[in-house]
Amino acid sequence: MAGEGEFGDAPPACPENYTNYIAYPSVVIIFAVMCLLSLVFALVCAFKYNKVQVLLKKFTSSKISNSAWTAYFLLISISALTSAIEYSVANDLNSAWTTVSLAMSLIFHGFVAFALTYALHHQVKFRSGSAPPSTSKGQLNPDTSTTSLGTLYGSVSTKQELSQKITKIKTKFGIVELCYVILLGIYLISTLFLFIFNYNNIAEAIFMGFYFVQQIPSFVLIIMIIVKKNASSTGPKVLSKVFLGLGALLGLVGEIPLRIWAGILPDTCVFVIGSWVDLIHLIYAASIFFFFLFIRSEYKRNISEYQWDAVNEIEKTFGEGRF
Repeated sequence: MAGEGEFGDAPPACPENYTNYIAYPSVVIIFAVMCLLSLVFALVCAFKYNKVQVLLKKFTSSKISNSAWTAYFLLISISALTSAIEYSVANDLNSAWTTVSLAMSLIFHGFVAFALTYALHHQVKFRSGSAPPSTSKGQLNPDTSTTSLGTLYGSVSTKQELSQKITKIKTKFGIVELCYVILLGIYLISTLFLFIFNYNNIAEAIFMGFYFVQQIPSFVLIIMIIVKKNASSTGPKVLSKVFLGLGALLGLVGEIPLRIWAGILPDTCVFVIGSWVDLIHLIYAASIFFFFLFIRSEYKRNISEYQWDAVNEIEKTFGEGRF
């Protein structure tokens, strides 16, 4: 177990035959896979699951947008990359390089937790059964078609409405979102103290306390999404909730730092090519995959609703002879 002046223990170096080339081969491989997988998920969310096409034109809106999920996956990718580099070149966990790498990893974890919380908050606010904003009758016409479609579920991605988007972002940033930022700030301060006081027992206890506290909002939001029953057909489908629930359950193991797991679990290569720490790490990687499946399922549901509302709005406009 780690003593004062150290944070956690080193994971087992498996398989032992390859430690001459890479300090912790199995750990590095898993981090590298997570890095690539998360990067792919981020790109798919950004370019495929972030807009909807209506009448040969692409739009974005609060109901469709997955920008927060894009940030979540991108931050995981960057964090995994720094960790992969850390465990590939360093055998001494107390070296200056590993200290810097650990600091970067813990800082990125705070932003990952913040991005996940904000993405789930966005889901609850715009996509979990709340009735969409109503549209004024007969708003759609040749000169204002962009604006009218934008009123269906939020802002439309056009240069002319950039200032409106900024205004809406400011108005949507309320007390709850501010609390997420405060939690992130407190977590980052506790991380700073951890290194300033050289991982002493008090600093480590405070850090671990805020490490877990920052995760609470995301799990509360996940429970809200899963247990909420929608009177209408709106809101996540059962399959989406299953994906989200699996992602949350599998992700629980990732809420304990890898170095802490290394101090708890056996330090042997029980699977020859891997250890119990590697198994825990793989389970966490699987949670990211299920979160992506949840996003994909929700996007398909919401894109159908968005397009249907757009068609209804156009039909009402044509019916009134506005063209």
